[in-house]
Amino acid sequence: MTLTATDTAPAADHAPNPQPPTAAIAVGTLNSWIGRPLHYAPSPAETALLLHRLIMLRTKARTRHGDAHDQLIAAHPGGWLELGTARADGSRQARRAPSPLGRCLCHHDDGSARPGLAVGYSDRDLDPGVRYLFVIRQEGLIVAARNTDLPQAEFDQVGFAEWTKSPDFAGVDQAAAKAVAYTENQRTANVLRWLAEALGPACEADASMLGFLLAGLHNYLPGPRAQASAVKALTRAAAVPAAELRDHLEHLSHDQQLALLRDTAEALTS
Repeated sequence: MTLTATDTAPAADHAPNPQPPTAAIAVGTLNSWIGRPLHYAPSPAETALLLHRLIMLRTKARTRHGDAHDQLIAAHPGGWLELGTARADGSRQARRAPSPLGRCLCHHDDGSARPGLAVGYSDRDLDPGVRYLFVIRQEGLIVAARNTDLPQAEFDQVGFAEWTKSPDFAGVDQAAAKAVAYTENQRTANVLRWLAEALGPACEADASMLGFLLAGLHNYLPGPRAQASAVKALTRAAAVPAAELRDHLEHLSHDQQLALLRDTAEALTS
């Protein structure tokens, strides 16, 4: 993955007015979260590993979500310049307290508060240039990415790791590189392919399963825009009114449902 200038190391003086953030650290869900900006982030996998390690070192298993919120979000309203502490070679590492979590915009290097800096990040209000999102959940860490050139760009999950001493973020950089280049049609096709995969083998199929999956799309990884586009694409392909789509699909055989999903996805990306 080719990194832009916004992914490089920060200037040594860490001025209070840094370059725009490239990432956000959050708690919540992929489609409903609150968080803080992270201005300087290396690759998604490297950032995820560093954040995961910091949280493992500094939070308790039973209260991990709340502890992370307090330490990374509530206590640092100005957001983060970078995570971890510097090694001799300039790379960053996670260390236990009292070493700092990283360098933030709301405190001086001596720990004293820098007044007047607060950033209210959420899924509805964030810098348009933010490409990567790291969502802290009670069960693990979500890594997501988005194409910021798309209107109303939404995040797609590209990685997840449970809270363990050996998190696996293999393939995250490659998946993120794809996500930041997705077109609207590719995102829609991904939803349709996920639906086809979720239907399962024909021997386990239920005639109403696809309708159930469509009704529960709010639990799918991409945001509402991709979900709505997928339903519209199916409606066009099935040539039925939107209000009749679910009934129409439930009257198709399992093989016909799969064929419709796959053909619609293929048509969007051909």
